Amino acid sequence: NLDKEGNGYPGAPQNRELMFEVKRQVSMPDNVLVNGNSLTRTENEDDFLSTRAAWYYSYSQQLLQFHFNWNGTGTEIFIDGSVGIDENGDTPSIEFVLHDPYPNPFSDVVSMDVDVAHTGDYQLKIVDTYGRSIFKHTLHVATPGRKTITWNGNNNQHQPLTSQTFLMILQDSHGKSLFKKVVLLR
Repeated sequence: NLDKEGNGYPGAPQNRELMFEVKRQVSMPDNVLVNGNSLTRTENEDDFLSTRAAWYYSYSQQLLQFHFNWNGTGTEIFIDGSVGIDENGDTPSIEFVLHDPYPNPFSDVVSMDVDVAHTGDYQLKIVDTYGRSIFKHTLHVATPGRKTITWNGNNNQHQPLTSQTFLMILQDSHGKSLFKKVVLLR
């Protein structure tokens, strides 16, 4: 159950996009419901990010993700079906790890550290909360280890973007992707 306390900062939006992850989820649920209404089940992460009020299950990552627009009223989230959390099993192999972006929120430049296990090309994609692609960049990794990615809040045409929430998505050459949410305040 979700409830809101307070009214946030002055001028805070009434609606917020909420995104949840359930890790080590060993089986796909039958459905995800918010206040008794089914969210849309998507087949891949790109569709998940571009669909409002959706859920996606990744077998390879043992990860259930869902998101919806929340107006701050009392809300019940219900995961229908088997919810098997694997406390003792093996975790999926990790090719890269994203760390929390900093500073977040940001006004000029945001940075995100990435630990990569393999050399190769990684695609950085910035999308808005509607799934629209805003910025793309290829990261060439010559040696494994920690790398820092920076983004200046501009789109691919070098135009500054207005205040809003974005997802920083990193994808490896095998199609595995992870994301972190960042907030641009200008």
